[in-house]
Amino acid sequence: MENILLVCPVCRQRELEKLFAPLGATIFIAHGVCEARKNLCDMSFSLVVIESPLADGSARELAVQASADSCSDVVLLSPPVQVGHFVQTLGKYGIYTVSKNIGEEDLWFLINVLKTARGRLAALEKKNLKLMKRLSDERMLTKAKCVLAKEQGLTEEEAHRLIEKKAMDERISLLDAARYFINGF
Repeated sequence: MENILLVCPVCRQRELEKLFAPLGATIFIAHGVCEARKNLCDMSFSLVVIESPLADGSARELAVQASADSCSDVVLLSPPVQVGHFVQTLGKYGIYTVSKNIGEEDLWFLINVLKTARGRLAALEKKNLKLMKRLSDERMLTKAKCVLAKEQGLTEEEAHRLIEKKAMDERISLLDAARYFINGF
């Protein structure tokens, strides 16, 4: 975790800093909604921890904004009596709600769950980018085949062979050969 934003009352700042210090991240503190929103606009955070209630605004709304405007993990520390309500209403936004009385061991468990989920998400995003590139390449080849079919009356197989031959003869990629035919030879 690179940057952590802690949004909490002044009286809880030291306690929360002490809990998150072992992560080795840079910790930024905001004591209210306005200050937190400014930090969220100015920087990116891997984790945003918001303690409810906040004196100058809604911790719930800030949590929703933080989860929507960034790719941060958002944890809402709520009074124990409101945890169930917040879990039901904020879970759909990807906000993790726990009691503000959470123990250090449970907090570390939550942090490890977040790290694991973030790692899996990064792997899926990488795989998705790879598949999107492959799909884009396939579209390019199909477009080149269509151009050759239309312009030279070739079948799909003949057009594919011609693109492959051009790539081999010119020692260029299949995509560059496809671009050659799309751009009018």
